[in-house]
Amino acid sequence: MPVAIGYESYVAYGGQTAFGTPATPTITAAHLRDGSPISPVSSVMPRITTVAIMPKPSQTWNTMNLVPFEYGFELVGNSTAWLPLFTAAWGKRTKAGASAPFTHTMELNNPPVDPSTADSGSVFYNRGLTLRQTFNNVRTYEVRDACVDRFIVEMKANETVKFRLAGTGQNLQDNATPIAFVDVSGSTFSWEHAVSGANSGLYAGSANPPTTAMVMKAVTITLENNLLYEPQLGAASGLVLRLPTRADFPNVYVDIEGWFDNISATNAVTIMTDYIAATKRNFRAKAYIDANDSLEFLATGTTAPVAWDTPKINVQGNGPVGFSVRGKCYQETQADVKMVYTSAT
Repeated sequence: MPVAIGYESYVAYGGQTAFGTPATPTITAAHLRDGSPISPVSSVMPRITTVAIMPKPSQTWNTMNLVPFEYGFELVGNSTAWLPLFTAAWGKRTKAGASAPFTHTMELNNPPVDPSTADSGSVFYNRGLTLRQTFNNVRTYEVRDACVDRFIVEMKANETVKFRLAGTGQNLQDNATPIAFVDVSGSTFSWEHAVSGANSGLYAGSANPPTTAMVMKAVTITLENNLLYEPQLGAASGLVLRLPTRADFPNVYVDIEGWFDNISATNAVTIMTDYIAATKRNFRAKAYIDANDSLEFLATGTTAPVAWDTPKINVQGNGPVGFSVRGKCYQETQADVKMVYTSAT
Protein backbone atom coordinates (compact mmCIF):
# COMPACT_ATOMS: atom_id res chain seq x y z
CA MET A 1 0.00 0.00 0.00
CA PRO A 2 1.45 3.43 -0.92
CA VAL A 3 2.56 5.74 1.87
CA ALA A 4 2.73 9.51 1.45
CA ILE A 5 6.27 10.88 1.65
CA GLY A 6 6.89 14.48 2.67
CA TYR A 7 9.27 15.41 -0.13
CA GLU A 8 6.65 14.46 -2.72
CA SER A 9 3.93 16.57 -1.12
CA TYR A 10 3.00 19.68 -3.09
CA VAL A 11 0.24 22.22 -3.61
CA ALA A 12 -1.49 23.48 -6.75
CA TYR A 13 -3.34 26.78 -6.60
CA GLY A 14 -5.14 29.35 -8.70
CA GLY A 15 -7.03 32.59 -8.16
CA GLN A 16 -10.80 32.39 -8.52
CA THR A 17 -12.85 34.75 -10.67
CA ALA A 18 -15.52 34.93 -7.96
CA PHE A 19 -16.08 33.76 -4.41
CA GLY A 20 -18.04 30.53 -4.65
CA THR A 21 -16.72 29.73 -8.13
CA PRO A 22 -13.84 27.25 -7.93
CA ALA A 23 -10.95 27.52 -10.34
CA THR A 24 -8.79 24.82 -11.88
CA PRO A 25 -5.36 25.37 -10.33
CA THR A 26 -2.56 25.90 -12.83
CA ILE A 27 0.45 26.65 -10.61
CA THR A 28 2.27 24.05 -8.51
CA ALA A 29 4.83 24.56 -5.77
CA ALA A 30 6.65 22.48 -3.21
CA HIS A 31 6.00 23.78 0.29
CA LEU A 32 8.18 23.69 3.38
CA ARG A 33 7.89 20.28 4.98
CA ASP A 34 6.56 21.29 8.36
CA GLY A 35 3.13 21.52 9.91
CA SER A 36 -0.24 20.56 8.43
CA PRO A 37 -1.01 21.92 4.95
CA ILE A 38 -4.74 21.31 5.42
CA SER A 39 -6.58 20.65 8.69
CA PRO A 40 -10.31 20.08 8.11
CA VAL A 41 -12.37 20.89 11.20
CA SER A 42 -15.80 19.62 10.17
CA SER A 43 -17.02 17.56 13.10
CA VAL A 44 -20.01 15.93 14.72
CA MET A 45 -21.59 17.61 17.71
CA PRO A 46 -24.17 16.06 20.04
CA ARG A 47 -27.55 17.34 21.04
CA ILE A 48 -27.14 18.55 24.64
CA THR A 49 -30.78 18.59 25.75
CA THR A 50 -30.94 14.99 26.82
CA VAL A 51 -31.10 13.04 30.09
CA ALA A 52 -29.21 10.02 28.77
CA ILE A 53 -25.84 9.20 30.32
CA MET A 54 -24.23 9.90 26.91
CA PRO A 55 -25.47 11.56 23.71
CA LYS A 56 -27.16 9.26 21.24
CA PRO A 57 -25.63 8.85 17.75
CA SER A 58 -29.06 9.52 16.29
CA GLN A 59 -29.09 12.94 17.98
CA THR A 60 -25.95 14.50 16.50
CA TRP A 61 -25.39 17.27 13.96
CA ASN A 62 -22.57 18.35 11.65
CA THR A 63 -20.63 21.57 12.24
CA MET A 64 -19.59 24.00 9.54
CA ASN A 65 -17.31 22.45 6.91
CA LEU A 66 -14.30 24.76 7.18
CA VAL A 67 -10.78 23.81 6.11
CA PRO A 68 -7.88 25.72 7.70
CA PHE A 69 -4.67 25.63 5.65
CA GLU A 70 -1.07 26.70 6.23
CA TYR A 71 1.84 26.75 3.79
CA GLY A 72 5.41 27.96 3.84
CA PHE A 73 7.65 28.53 0.81
CA GLU A 74 11.19 29.60 0.05
CA LEU A 75 11.08 32.71 -2.09
CA VAL A 76 12.17 32.13 -5.67
CA GLY A 77 12.55 35.28 -7.74
CA ASN A 78 11.71 36.33 -11.28
CA SER A 79 8.50 34.31 -11.18
CA THR A 80 4.84 35.29 -11.38
CA ALA A 81 3.88 32.02 -9.68
CA TRP A 82 3.56 33.77 -6.30
CA LEU A 83 1.25 36.55 -7.48
CA PRO A 84 -2.06 34.75 -6.75
CA LEU A 85 -0.86 34.08 -3.19
CA PHE A 86 0.34 37.65 -2.66
CA THR A 87 -2.94 39.03 -4.05
CA ALA A 88 -5.00 36.76 -1.82
CA ALA A 89 -3.00 37.83 1.24
CA TRP A 90 -3.14 41.60 0.70
CA GLY A 91 -6.39 42.01 -1.22
CA LYS A 92 -5.21 44.25 -4.05
CA ARG A 93 -2.34 44.09 -6.54
CA THR A 94 -1.30 46.77 -9.04
CA LYS A 95 1.03 45.94 -11.91
CA ALA A 96 3.18 48.67 -13.46
CA GLY A 97 5.80 48.83 -16.20
CA ALA A 98 5.84 48.75 -19.97
CA SER A 99 8.71 46.26 -20.03
CA ALA A 100 10.84 44.30 -17.59
CA PRO A 101 11.19 44.76 -14.71
CA PHE A 102 7.49 44.76 -13.91
CA THR A 103 6.49 46.04 -10.50
CA HIS A 104 3.69 44.38 -8.54
CA THR A 105 2.49 46.44 -5.58
CA MET A 106 0.34 44.76 -2.93
CA GLU A 107 -1.88 46.88 -0.68
CA LEU A 108 -4.58 46.21 1.88
CA ASN A 109 -8.04 46.37 0.38
CA ASN A 110 -11.49 46.76 1.85
CA PRO A 111 -13.33 44.47 1.42
CA PRO A 112 -10.53 41.90 1.75
CA VAL A 113 -12.44 39.51 -0.57
CA ASP A 114 -13.83 41.71 -3.31
CA PRO A 115 -17.04 40.40 -4.90
CA SER A 116 -17.73 43.19 -7.35
CA THR A 117 -14.84 45.43 -8.39
CA ALA A 118 -13.68 44.30 -11.82
CA ASP A 119 -10.05 43.54 -12.50
CA SER A 120 -8.31 45.59 -15.17
CA GLY A 121 -5.15 44.89 -17.07
CA SER A 122 -3.13 46.35 -14.22
CA VAL A 123 -5.25 46.11 -11.05
CA PHE A 124 -6.30 42.79 -9.52
CA TYR A 125 -8.44 41.94 -6.48
CA ASN A 126 -8.68 38.92 -4.20
CA ARG A 127 -11.66 36.62 -4.72
CA GLY A 128 -10.27 33.58 -2.96
CA LEU A 129 -8.09 30.67 -4.03
CA THR A 130 -8.72 27.10 -5.07
CA LEU A 131 -6.08 24.79 -3.58
CA ARG A 132 -5.28 21.19 -4.43
CA GLN A 133 -3.02 19.42 -1.97
CA THR A 134 -1.36 16.29 -3.38
CA PHE A 135 0.29 13.68 -1.19
CA ASN A 136 2.30 11.93 -3.94
CA ASN A 137 0.42 8.86 -5.22
CA VAL A 138 -1.94 8.52 -2.24
CA ARG A 139 -4.54 11.26 -2.59
CA THR A 140 -5.31 14.78 -3.79
CA TYR A 141 -7.74 17.02 -1.91
CA GLU A 142 -9.30 20.27 -3.07
CA VAL A 143 -10.17 23.28 -0.90
CA ARG A 144 -12.26 26.08 -2.38
CA ASP A 145 -12.76 29.75 -1.50
CA ALA A 146 -9.50 29.75 0.45
CA CYS A 147 -8.89 33.17 2.03
CA VAL A 148 -5.60 34.18 3.64
CA ASP A 149 -5.85 35.35 7.22
CA ARG A 150 -2.13 35.53 8.07
CA PHE A 151 0.83 36.30 5.80
CA ILE A 152 4.44 36.26 7.03
CA VAL A 153 7.77 37.12 5.39
CA GLU A 154 10.96 36.00 7.15
CA MET A 155 14.42 37.44 6.46
CA LYS A 156 17.01 35.89 8.77
CA ALA A 157 20.80 35.75 8.89
CA ASN A 158 22.29 32.74 7.11
CA GLU A 159 18.91 31.48 5.88
CA THR A 160 16.83 31.69 2.74
CA VAL A 161 14.04 34.25 2.52
CA LYS A 162 10.74 32.54 3.28
CA PHE A 163 7.09 33.45 3.29
CA ARG A 164 4.15 31.73 4.93
CA LEU A 165 0.43 32.03 4.63
CA ALA A 166 -2.45 30.58 6.61
CA GLY A 167 -6.19 30.92 6.32
CA THR A 168 -9.45 29.09 5.84
CA GLY A 169 -11.39 27.61 2.94
CA GLN A 170 -14.49 25.48 2.52
CA ASN A 171 -15.90 22.55 0.54
CA LEU A 172 -13.22 19.92 1.01
CA GLN A 173 -13.29 17.54 -1.97
CA ASP A 174 -11.50 14.19 -2.19
CA ASN A 175 -12.04 13.51 -5.88
CA ALA A 176 -9.78 16.26 -7.19
CA THR A 177 -7.50 15.46 -10.12
CA PRO A 178 -3.79 15.89 -9.33
CA ILE A 179 -2.10 18.71 -11.22
CA ALA A 180 1.22 17.55 -12.68
CA PHE A 181 4.04 19.07 -10.66
CA VAL A 182 6.20 21.73 -12.28
CA ASP A 183 8.72 23.39 -9.99
CA VAL A 184 8.84 27.16 -9.56
CA SER A 185 12.09 28.08 -11.28
CA GLY A 186 14.19 31.14 -10.66
CA SER A 187 16.86 32.57 -8.37
CA THR A 188 16.61 31.59 -4.72
CA PHE A 189 16.63 34.53 -2.30
CA SER A 190 18.98 34.11 0.64
CA TRP A 191 20.20 36.23 3.54
CA GLU A 192 22.98 37.79 1.43
CA HIS A 193 20.34 39.43 -0.77
CA ALA A 194 18.93 41.23 2.27
CA VAL A 195 22.26 42.57 3.55
CA SER A 196 22.45 46.34 3.74
CA GLY A 197 23.51 47.75 0.37
CA ALA A 198 22.57 50.11 -2.42
CA ASN A 199 19.44 48.11 -3.28
CA SER A 200 18.74 45.92 -0.25
CA GLY A 201 18.73 45.73 3.53
CA LEU A 202 16.82 47.09 6.50
CA TYR A 203 16.29 50.81 6.97
CA ALA A 204 14.50 52.89 9.60
CA GLY A 205 14.40 56.61 10.20
CA SER A 206 12.58 59.88 9.65
CA ALA A 207 13.19 60.10 5.88
CA ASN A 208 10.50 58.87 3.48
CA PRO A 209 11.63 56.33 2.42
CA PRO A 210 14.21 55.80 5.19
CA THR A 211 17.88 55.89 4.25
CA THR A 212 19.50 55.07 7.60
CA ALA A 213 20.59 51.43 7.65
CA MET A 214 19.50 49.05 10.40
CA VAL A 215 21.88 46.20 11.23
CA MET A 216 19.97 43.32 12.80
CA LYS A 217 19.90 39.50 12.72
CA ALA A 218 16.33 38.96 11.61
CA VAL A 219 13.09 40.62 10.66
CA THR A 220 9.69 38.93 10.50
CA ILE A 221 6.92 40.85 8.73
CA THR A 222 3.38 39.79 9.64
CA LEU A 223 0.02 40.71 8.18
CA GLU A 224 -3.06 39.54 10.09
CA ASN A 225 -6.30 40.19 8.22
CA ASN A 226 -8.58 39.25 11.15
CA LEU A 227 -11.15 37.72 8.85
CA LEU A 228 -14.56 36.61 10.08
CA TYR A 229 -15.76 33.23 8.84
CA GLU A 230 -19.45 32.60 9.49
CA PRO A 231 -22.02 30.13 8.14
CA GLN A 232 -25.17 31.29 6.44
CA LEU A 233 -28.68 29.92 6.08
CA GLY A 234 -30.18 29.59 2.64
CA ALA A 235 -26.73 29.35 1.10
CA ALA A 236 -26.16 28.87 -2.59
CA SER A 237 -25.51 25.31 -3.67
CA GLY A 238 -22.27 24.03 -2.19
CA LEU A 239 -21.65 27.15 -0.09
CA VAL A 240 -21.78 27.30 3.68
CA LEU A 241 -19.51 30.28 4.23
CA ARG A 242 -20.51 33.92 3.99
CA LEU A 243 -18.22 36.17 2.03
CA PRO A 244 -15.42 36.74 4.57
CA THR A 245 -15.11 40.20 6.03
CA ARG A 246 -12.98 41.61 8.83
CA ALA A 247 -13.91 41.04 12.45
CA ASP A 248 -11.50 43.80 13.49
CA PHE A 249 -8.81 46.09 12.09
CA PRO A 250 -6.08 44.26 10.16
CA ASN A 251 -2.75 44.20 11.97
CA VAL A 252 0.64 44.69 10.32
CA TYR A 253 3.82 44.52 12.36
CA VAL A 254 7.54 43.80 12.07
CA ASP A 255 9.47 41.81 14.68
CA ILE A 256 13.17 42.68 14.68
CA GLU A 257 15.98 40.78 16.44
CA GLY A 258 19.62 41.69 16.93
CA TRP A 259 22.25 42.70 19.46
CA PHE A 260 21.99 45.51 21.96
CA ASP A 261 24.58 47.82 20.45
CA ASN A 262 25.27 51.44 19.58
CA ILE A 263 26.76 51.66 16.11
CA SER A 264 26.53 54.18 13.28
CA ALA A 265 23.12 53.00 12.14
CA THR A 266 19.57 52.67 13.43
CA ASN A 267 20.41 50.48 16.40
CA ALA A 268 19.06 49.32 19.75
CA VAL A 269 19.95 52.59 21.48
CA THR A 270 18.27 54.61 18.70
CA ILE A 271 15.14 52.51 18.97
CA MET A 272 15.06 52.78 22.76
CA THR A 273 15.33 56.58 22.45
CA ASP A 274 12.44 56.62 19.97
CA TYR A 275 10.41 54.32 22.20
CA ILE A 276 10.85 56.52 25.28
CA ALA A 277 9.91 59.62 23.30
CA ALA A 278 7.05 57.84 21.45
CA THR A 279 8.60 58.84 18.12
CA LYS A 280 7.25 57.05 15.05
CA ARG A 281 9.53 56.09 12.18
CA ASN A 282 9.49 54.92 8.58
CA PHE A 283 10.64 51.35 7.92
CA ARG A 284 11.86 49.48 4.85
CA ALA A 285 13.01 45.89 4.33
CA LYS A 286 14.20 44.75 0.92
CA ALA A 287 15.74 41.59 -0.51
CA TYR A 288 17.31 42.25 -3.92
CA ILE A 289 19.05 39.99 -6.43
CA ASP A 290 18.63 42.16 -9.51
CA ALA A 291 16.03 44.46 -11.06
CA ASN A 292 13.84 41.47 -11.97
CA ASP A 293 14.24 39.79 -8.58
CA SER A 294 13.30 41.79 -5.51
CA LEU A 295 10.84 41.77 -2.64
CA GLU A 296 10.32 44.89 -0.57
CA PHE A 297 8.15 45.75 2.42
CA LEU A 298 7.48 49.45 3.03
CA ALA A 299 5.85 51.12 6.01
CA THR A 300 6.52 54.71 5.02
CA GLY A 301 4.59 57.93 4.66
CA THR A 302 4.57 61.68 5.05
CA THR A 303 3.39 60.87 8.56
CA ALA A 304 5.73 58.10 9.75
CA PRO A 305 3.60 54.98 10.41
CA VAL A 306 5.75 52.70 12.60
CA ALA A 307 5.53 52.82 16.39
CA TRP A 308 8.13 50.82 18.33
CA ASP A 309 6.55 48.51 20.89
CA THR A 310 7.71 46.10 23.62
CA PRO A 311 11.51 46.47 23.26
CA LYS A 312 13.38 43.76 25.12
CA ILE A 313 17.02 43.69 26.21
CA ASN A 314 17.91 40.03 26.67
CA VAL A 315 20.82 38.74 28.75
CA GLN A 316 21.72 35.08 28.24
CA GLY A 317 24.99 34.10 29.89
CA ASN A 318 28.23 36.00 29.33
CA GLY A 319 27.93 36.56 25.57
CA PRO A 320 26.52 39.51 23.63
CA VAL A 321 23.35 41.08 25.00
CA GLY A 322 20.41 40.52 22.69
CA PHE A 323 17.72 42.96 21.65
CA SER A 324 14.29 42.59 20.09
CA VAL A 325 11.49 45.00 19.29
CA ARG A 326 8.15 45.02 17.51
CA GLY A 327 7.22 47.80 15.12
CA LYS A 328 3.47 48.29 14.83
CA CYS A 329 2.54 49.61 11.41
CA TYR A 330 -0.31 52.03 10.79
CA GLN A 331 -1.26 53.92 7.64
CA GLU A 332 -2.35 57.50 7.10
CA THR A 333 -3.17 56.58 3.50
CA GLN A 334 -3.67 53.20 1.83
CA ALA A 335 -0.26 53.38 0.16
CA ASP A 336 1.68 53.81 3.43
CA VAL A 337 1.89 50.06 4.15
CA LYS A 338 2.59 47.82 1.16
CA MET A 339 4.71 45.08 -0.36
CA VAL A 340 6.43 45.42 -3.73
CA TYR A 341 7.59 42.48 -5.84
CA THR A 342 9.44 42.74 -9.16
CA SER A 343 9.64 40.17 -11.94
CA ALA A 344 10.55 39.93 -15.63
CA THR A 345 6.91 39.35 -16.66
